[in-house]
Amino acid sequence: MLRLIMFLLAITCTAPVLAAQPASQGQGDAALMEQFEQSNDVAPERAISTQRKHEILFLMGAGLLILLLLTAGLGLAMGIWEKDVFTWHMLFAGLTLTLAIVHAVVSFVWFYPD
Repeated sequence: MLRLIMFLLAITCTAPVLAAQPASQGQGDAALMEQFEQSNDVAPERAISTQRKHEILFLMGAGLLILLLLTAGLGLAMGIWEKDVFTWHMLFAGLTLTLAIVHAVVSFVWFYPD
């Protein structure tokens, strides 16, 4: 009985949505694609120079290197000197991975289209 009620409820909720969709979406799709193909010029006050982009990526890379060395040092402290720093090691590993992904995405977005 519950399945029948759920089925009828699903039919009555989706029927107006299906009826509201236009028969041909070809013109709508073309207009949508045209919006994406237009050039998205950034306002001059918001534009970042290539020099500044390189500086930002350099600072991100330096931070990434420091986090990587800290993570490795904590791993060595656990393995060699048997220190109880597993939580800190995992925290820095997560931060390192996050910064590495952000560094890769930012560099890809900024420099791949050129």
